[in-house]
Amino acid sequence: MVCEMEDPVESVLAYASRGWEVYPVQPPSNNSCSCRKGRACEDPGKHPFFELGGLKSATVDPSILKTLFSSSDASIGLICDNFWVLDIDGAAGLRDLDRLIAENGELPRTPTAATGGGGKHYLFRVDRKISKNQTKIQGLSIDVKTKGGAIVAAPSLHASGNRYRWIVSPEEAELATAPEWLINFVTGATTKSKSKPAAQSEFSFEDLDLRTAPGVGDGERTDKLCRLVGSHLGRLGDTPDLLQLATDWGRRCDPPMKEASVAKTVVNLVAKHLANNPQNENSESATSEGSLELQVLSFRDIEAKPVAWLWPGRFALGKITLLTGEGGVGKSMLTCDLASRISKGMAFPDGASCQIGDSFFIGSEDGAEDTVRPRLDAAGANVDRVHLIRGPKPEGEEYASPIDLSRHIGKLDTLLGNYPEAKLVVIDPIMDYLGAATNSDRATDVRRVLSPLRSLAERHQVAIVAMNHLNKAGKGSKNRSLGSGAFVQVARIELRVCEDPEDADRRLLLPVKNNLAAAPGLAYRIQSGSNGAGFAVWEKGTVEISINEVENEGGSEDRSAIEEAVEWIRGFLSDGAVKAAEAKKQAFKDGIADRTLNRAKKKLGVKAEQRERVWWWRLLEQSSSSEAPPSDVETGSESKFTF
Repeated sequence: MVCEMEDPVESVLAYASRGWEVYPVQPPSNNSCSCRKGRACEDPGKHPFFELGGLKSATVDPSILKTLFSSSDASIGLICDNFWVLDIDGAAGLRDLDRLIAENGELPRTPTAATGGGGKHYLFRVDRKISKNQTKIQGLSIDVKTKGGAIVAAPSLHASGNRYRWIVSPEEAELATAPEWLINFVTGATTKSKSKPAAQSEFSFEDLDLRTAPGVGDGERTDKLCRLVGSHLGRLGDTPDLLQLATDWGRRCDPPMKEASVAKTVVNLVAKHLANNPQNENSESATSEGSLELQVLSFRDIEAKPVAWLWPGRFALGKITLLTGEGGVGKSMLTCDLASRISKGMAFPDGASCQIGDSFFIGSEDGAEDTVRPRLDAAGANVDRVHLIRGPKPEGEEYASPIDLSRHIGKLDTLLGNYPEAKLVVIDPIMDYLGAATNSDRATDVRRVLSPLRSLAERHQVAIVAMNHLNKAGKGSKNRSLGSGAFVQVARIELRVCEDPEDADRRLLLPVKNNLAAAPGLAYRIQSGSNGAGFAVWEKGTVEISINEVENEGGSEDRSAIEEAVEWIRGFLSDGAVKAAEAKKQAFKDGIADRTLNRAKKKLGVKAEQRERVWWWRLLEQSSSSEAPPSDVETGSESKFTF
């Protein structure tokens, strides 16, 4: 007998003997799920046990089932191919069913189970009219599971701690044929209500609010989603939470919509909406609810909050920071240093305290195994708290799909929700993850991707670092970020990593734009760790040079000053080597700035060499003194490392 057997293996074999396919379900554990997501699992104790094959292992073969269930603690899942199920969801569903029965008549005796969540499963004979799975039928807490659907069966354990149990077991009653009124209710066919006059007509408004609309079954989901998103765009426009609302609605469907399908539909509809409404912000649109009025909120009712910082003045929590620089200049070395400090709560280079937490890398132009991991090790990171995010891996595919920020924001939102101590997300480089349909040179396309990303940062209070390369033709430092100007406009801060014009082995981290609270520039060098990987070694104090000074080196006025300094050095050193201190002193008297003198010295190729602890300058074409070997630097024998 199937009814409440102590041994689940006997129950499984009894189900299989009826021709009902059985598959393993991931069991609950301590009011959550036993899967790796634990308490973060959205469907504890109900989803397939993937490690045991999940739905793919569904079978009626007793030998396979006996082996599968006797060697595991899996719960029991039944494929709804030989029956359809009226799924009554909890106490609310029981009340809804009581009202339907009061109006239409009792249900026939049929196999009936009490679910662990306080609801019921009524199993009925297959009916061709019941052809699709549905949730929240007519807005009630009643679902339908039919071909392609599945249920958890007795004596499985529910996450609540209760067990599924048979009220009327399959051995006590055969599958009944559902009454006509129930078929009409499930299929939406017109029926006469016993409680209303026959002549009275009924109609209802379709709920087109993404926040409240009930999910639908397979075959209806895409059409319904289009109507819901279209209604939202018509009433409210492209709001930052649109994709998240649509993703949440997709999860209410049965089966749930894939997040990639939801995102694709939303992106396409938003694109059409913007194309058809180029002045949407200034236009009024009529809706079924009447025209919308502007809202006014007094700032007295708005609570003032300070900016939350990851690294004060440089990387803010809840904001996007744009980190720009030429390729190979060392931006990724900087982000590895940040992640390492966050992983252990080590102070930042300027002495600011650092909150311990998790960091995430979306992609990397450097190899994860042979470059990024060694750099993290060299920097002393706790690599348990530094993570690499890769795209979803389609079933049966060898490689994961690439991350697409235009489609995967919902997945990223879910992921970050599982890491309450997330502090940093690095996207390296941002251009590679905008999505194939995004034109990086169009502001509307870029904003469509970055706006949800900005909302994500705010919701999870993480600092998002979007890395980008530089263009060659930008006019001014703020116009050098590759692609649309929307990258700079959406980001609250832009920092740039560049070479020191006077020292090719020195890196400068300089502010370009800061809408929050500017911090001065810093400098660092790259040293080699014991594993051969480079890591950042920061200099004490700040640097005075600005990004404009660095990048305007090629300006006409600057070139002229450098050329004059080149001629001055050539003449001053024409008779042979000169003490460096004397050269600097005379250049100052002649009105040549120290920085300009050093740039000219570098351009001319002046050789610096030390003799008896005194530094001398000479032109490369002059013969070198044999009194002492030449040195490459004037500040001692400091080692230099390139990367």
